[in-house]
Amino acid sequence: MIVEAMSYLEAYNQIESDLPKVKIWADKFLPRVTKDFGKDRAFPKYHIEKYTHSKTKNEYRIFYYVGNSKQKVRYAIFFVTYYCNERLVMQTNKTGYKHTEKSRQVEKPLLSIYLPHFWMRYNERCLHLDNASDDIIAGHFFVRNELSWQIPLNEDINRNYQEHGDFNKYGMRVKDGFCFVNTSIEGKESDDGIDENDRVDALRIIYTTYMNESGMSDTQRAAIEKEHFEVWKRCMMSGG
Repeated sequence: MIVEAMSYLEAYNQIESDLPKVKIWADKFLPRVTKDFGKDRAFPKYHIEKYTHSKTKNEYRIFYYVGNSKQKVRYAIFFVTYYCNERLVMQTNKTGYKHTEKSRQVEKPLLSIYLPHFWMRYNERCLHLDNASDDIIAGHFFVRNELSWQIPLNEDINRNYQEHGDFNKYGMRVKDGFCFVNTSIEGKESDDGIDENDRVDALRIIYTTYMNESGMSDTQRAAIEKEHFEVWKRCMMSGG
């Protein structure tokens, strides 16, 4: 079971180890959900299942969704836990990472953590679902926003961003809008003091709040577009 004392990498590894079994169960349940979804013509449709891994006892949610009659039912999986009595949602992924400008880009484990406040703002500013649980709101977010782009913040995007320290220099742009996040790395500083030789084990992103871009100023939207384009260019130049 994932506990508070675990490192980012330990939590990441345990979730990744659980996921094959969770996916087998999700795929096995998929035909039943698809059949139930076909009983009426109202769209969109969604259904959520809870799954507890038999060995680790970690709790997962499987959110099944279909937007219209031409789509196939798809699903998103996420992990749910509690830390200091706060309910957290987590997902794992791999991401490209450059530790310094001189470092080459490498793939690193990424642990994404979503706070309750994030779900409240996402529903309030995007979904507008009445009496929806955090599980339902999270499921909609994950199936609607499968891709994300890490965008450097500047004063045009958030004029107060520098007041929040070194861990608040980025946001995540998704299809539905803009996510403000707290980022950090886990590893060990090099004994020789050379940053390029630091060991980086894993990355962590905490999603703190959400903004729909239609609610932002023209200046903010233009600044996000500009930074997004620069990120896209760097990705194209690096081959991915």
